[in-house]
Amino acid sequence: MTRNFLLEETINIEVKYIKFSRENFIIAGAKILEGERQGEIIDILGEIINCRVGERYRVSGKFVNNPNYGLQFQVKYYEKERPNSPEQLISYLSNLGVKGIGEKTAAKIVERFGMDSLTVILKDFSQLTKIKGISFEKAESLYQKLKEEYLFEEAFNLLAPLNLEPHQIKTLLKFYREGLIEHLKENPYNPIHELYGFAFAPFDKLARDWHFPPNHLYRMKASIVYVLKEALEQGHVYLPLVEVYNKGLALLGEGFGPETLDEGLSVLLRTGEVCLERDRLYLKKLYDAEKTVARKVAFLLTITDKKINIKKPLNEVEKKLGISYDPLQKEALSLMFAEKKLFVLTGGPGTGKTTVIKGFIELYQRFFPKNKIALAAPTGRAAKRLSESTGMPAATIHRLLEPEGETRSGELLFRYNKYEPLPYDLIIIDEVSMLDLPLAAALFEAITPECRLVLVGDPNQLPPVGPGQLLKDLLAVEEIPRISLKTVFRQGEDAGIIEVAHRVLTGDWFELERLLGERMLEDVFFLPAKDTENITNLLLKVVKKLWENYGYSPEDIAVLSPMRKGALGVENLNVLLQKLFNGFETQEVKFFGTSFKVNDKVMQIKNNYERGEDGVFNGETGFIKKIIKSGDEEEIIVSFDGKNIKYRKTDLEELTLSYATTVHKAQGMEYPVVVLVLHNYHYPLLKRNLLYTAVTRAKKMLIVIGTTWALRQAVENIKEETRYSSLPERLGGVFKKGDLVEREG
Repeated sequence: MTRNFLLEETINIEVKYIKFSRENFIIAGAKILEGERQGEIIDILGEIINCRVGERYRVSGKFVNNPNYGLQFQVKYYEKERPNSPEQLISYLSNLGVKGIGEKTAAKIVERFGMDSLTVILKDFSQLTKIKGISFEKAESLYQKLKEEYLFEEAFNLLAPLNLEPHQIKTLLKFYREGLIEHLKENPYNPIHELYGFAFAPFDKLARDWHFPPNHLYRMKASIVYVLKEALEQGHVYLPLVEVYNKGLALLGEGFGPETLDEGLSVLLRTGEVCLERDRLYLKKLYDAEKTVARKVAFLLTITDKKINIKKPLNEVEKKLGISYDPLQKEALSLMFAEKKLFVLTGGPGTGKTTVIKGFIELYQRFFPKNKIALAAPTGRAAKRLSESTGMPAATIHRLLEPEGETRSGELLFRYNKYEPLPYDLIIIDEVSMLDLPLAAALFEAITPECRLVLVGDPNQLPPVGPGQLLKDLLAVEEIPRISLKTVFRQGEDAGIIEVAHRVLTGDWFELERLLGERMLEDVFFLPAKDTENITNLLLKVVKKLWENYGYSPEDIAVLSPMRKGALGVENLNVLLQKLFNGFETQEVKFFGTSFKVNDKVMQIKNNYERGEDGVFNGETGFIKKIIKSGDEEEIIVSFDGKNIKYRKTDLEELTLSYATTVHKAQGMEYPVVVLVLHNYHYPLLKRNLLYTAVTRAKKMLIVIGTTWALRQAVENIKEETRYSSLPERLGGVFKKGDLVEREG
């Protein structure tokens, strides 16, 4: 055991049992192998990826006395030790998770090759086929898994001290494979250019450790690209050049002036990684996306059709549908058949957007019975709702475009594009407020000049998670035909919810407080609670009552929170709600601390176009129907709207529990019951558009649990983050005409 001047200690341990694990965080019982505490069993806690019973580690950290659990060792850094006995080697091989390599087979391998087993597998795995029961395929699977383990350990030992998360190291390995270290040695900043979601500091430290000079061109280039990618994650399409320089220089530290970034910018412009227009600096992909949308929108506005008089057929449609459209709705329908190929319909809940769309489809099919119509929305649940309300098939935008592959950095490639456009004469897109710029560009690029496009949305909801603000930008351009529906017609079981949404939208706190305080609404309830523990306990009581007394299932109930982390974050709430709804279930698969059980409500958190026949995309929710265990292999079957999708254990990084979700993730979805938690510590996110989005997810009942201050703050805070976008200016002609829109074709 050693002690350094920072009072950190390094000890050698063997893991005896694992008490708790979530994601990469573990609490395990471990035996100290040497020093004055040799033989003691203590709790170790910290982030140790793929931690298994029987493995040995050299861990650095410090001892702490926990008042409830006694002496513990907090792990800051660790190195996994190679097995140094036949018993350890058998345990290691049998716990790698390779199908068909259990303890008996591992013992056969060690019996034949001894302590050289790992070397034999890595150098010539075909030698394993000499052992009865080991096929070439099984031997190759063991080789691939062992190779992955070694690559990860090598990368982890290099990168973990730089504060890179284990999942980030996995991402790097997936991208660079065995060439990771060589790529980093060539240019430590390569991941900042080629991937998303990585900080500047870890690779900057790596460059310093490898003696790259602080004024190296690689460093200048990376600082600029990092600033732009950070801006993308905040929703910006570009940044003013002066802001890029200010933030870039802050990254570089003292002793650098603007001239030091000039050479880096010059190279980036020359290689096409970034684009500069006036004083606005873009990542190339966002620059191209913005110009694509501008070009296609402008083109749709220049192509004119003969205006159709809908007065007489509209009367017939009203009789058929049992609807009487008001003057503004009739104007919207008329504009949909006007000369322009593009139309935007907006409105809040209950204003009749769906009613107008149903009438439009009915009219369109009368005028053009042979034309093809497509309906789509950004999320699966929104598409399902659109289909149910119109009686026509609807798809996600991803499925409409049909993903066929992806780039090395994970960006989807679609079958339908400018070379093979979508075969539709009319496309209707719902929930356009969720549509980010890159996906919008892919959609617009795939639309033919003959196609009519109708965009539907609510501009008062949250902006998209990704960059851009398409709906807001389009509404800023006067030339684009649009109608905003204002009158609320729906007076059904969600009348109170609509009333609350209206009060939130107008910022009328005092009237909202009166309505909630006097319990004047049948479908909306505010349950005040001060601290996080009280809110959590009240939440669990409410959800249990909804489930047991009112018959609402986990599918019907959405528990929403502004944040992922914290006591009232969705990660913690999901654990508590899983215990409430599904605590009795024993069939489970554990994956990095998350327990997935039969009947659990889950959400896909990554786009995967290869999963199932049509792919499964970010935000789709389903239920675990079955767990299959065969030998060492574990698989789960998830049902997404009746489609059963298989996941291996290693694929479970694509899923998360979904009893609770963030407000942003719930956008585009509707639920019979929404339970929203709000607390003062949510302060950074307590804004009117977030509250409005949460409220409008509810169809039958809305329950808000939290502090009065947090609710009032959300109602009155109208501050919205400004997103840098040039789309309105491109379309509005602020730039010179030649710069505004390129000609189609």
